[in-house]
Amino acid sequence: MRPEVLMNWGRFALITVAIIASLLLIFAPWQPPQERPCTIREIRLGLDLCGGVTLTLEAQIPEGTSLDDRQKIMDRSISVLETRVNALGVTEPIITQAGDTRIVVQLPGTTDPEQARQLVGSTALLEFRKVVKEGPPGETFTEEIDEEVLMGYECAKPELREKCQAYVVKKEPLMTGAVLNKAEVRFNPQPGSGLTPIYIGLTFNDAGAHQWRDVILQLKPESDRIAAVLDRVVYSAPTIAKSLYETARRQPKVDQSVITGNFTADEARLLAAILSAGALPTELKIIQESIVGPSLGRDSIEKGITASWIAGIVVLVFMVLYYRLSGFIAVFTQLLNLLVVIGALAGLKATLTLPGIAGLILLIGVGVDSNVLIFERMREELRLGKVARAAIDAGYHRALATIWDSHVTTLITALFLFIFGTGPIRGFATTLSLGIIINLFTVLIGTRLVFEFVKLRKVERLSI
Repeated sequence: MRPEVLMNWGRFALITVAIIASLLLIFAPWQPPQERPCTIREIRLGLDLCGGVTLTLEAQIPEGTSLDDRQKIMDRSISVLETRVNALGVTEPIITQAGDTRIVVQLPGTTDPEQARQLVGSTALLEFRKVVKEGPPGETFTEEIDEEVLMGYECAKPELREKCQAYVVKKEPLMTGAVLNKAEVRFNPQPGSGLTPIYIGLTFNDAGAHQWRDVILQLKPESDRIAAVLDRVVYSAPTIAKSLYETARRQPKVDQSVITGNFTADEARLLAAILSAGALPTELKIIQESIVGPSLGRDSIEKGITASWIAGIVVLVFMVLYYRLSGFIAVFTQLLNLLVVIGALAGLKATLTLPGIAGLILLIGVGVDSNVLIFERMREELRLGKVARAAIDAGYHRALATIWDSHVTTLITALFLFIFGTGPIRGFATTLSLGIIINLFTVLIGTRLVFEFVKLRKVERLSI
């Protein structure tokens, strides 16, 4: 078999594999159908397309902190925020550092801005303090120098205001959440067991288990109460059960505890996510907040699709009128290009943003430009009197260097946008970079395959 024929079969195999792989990645038939927010098929949508909340946080780092310590605080803060957000199940969150002391948090699909504020703004310093007394908020309490008055979390919820209590607690905590290993939501199947229907189960590490046992033995069973305090709010203040006290006396350590309350399932998941992630190393102050509604995201998608259709039709008409049958070949290349790019986005789990859609539209122009370079070189060869087969070979040969130069320079620009950009700019750079690389493949393999078929038919004139 001649080398040219082998080359053509290789091109055909590559194009076939690219099309099949792209369709499989987009539609993912091996996965069971399910309703997933912020996705179209297997394409993940950014906050600007599916709606959500963006928060800009300012870390309250003391003056005089060294650059190394400052960066350690920022890295730890980002790590804690990522753990909290992931535990809550937010779809494709984006958490990035912006400047020396600012963090930008994007939560696509989040419809509750108050939950977002609590998730990222809570310092989450869990403390266990001894309760001295409690009563309604209007009651006048006498505080000792080592005591302070804290409010129960029900006081911030209008529907639970009648259950609101104020607590006089010791300032010095008996132990802190630094020794907490895990916090998880649990559901009580036995209403008469003394636990609320939904509660938070706490598991301490080895050091914490010993500390918790010592704390229990310091208190009087069925008399003394211990408050679980998170960011100066009392979430639970149960008495020490006699059975727990006896367990602590018999065993060297106690690694379990609970936080009870009138929690909804969402509130319990939020509290467990905050506790599991641990405390932030410093206070994060929310300095800017923006909310994108789902309807605005849908409108952006519809406008982006409309713009893509208009751009595609205009390019189709121009290419067909100016390059005739060769123009149809160029349009085929662009359809193949878009299919493979979308498949690559799905396969890489990349997030499509509104600037990303702009990158797809721009890609149509970049791809057509490559075909124009090749077609114009072919025309020049035909004007010199060469036959169609020779004009095709010479056109690709002469245009190749220019195509490589233009694609590499654009790719370098996209690379710097991705490195130094944030959020939507990165989305644009990702789409553009994939498009540039894939366009080289579709132009040099896909379009060339069609023209090789034209050569095999030994046509004497090109419709160009």
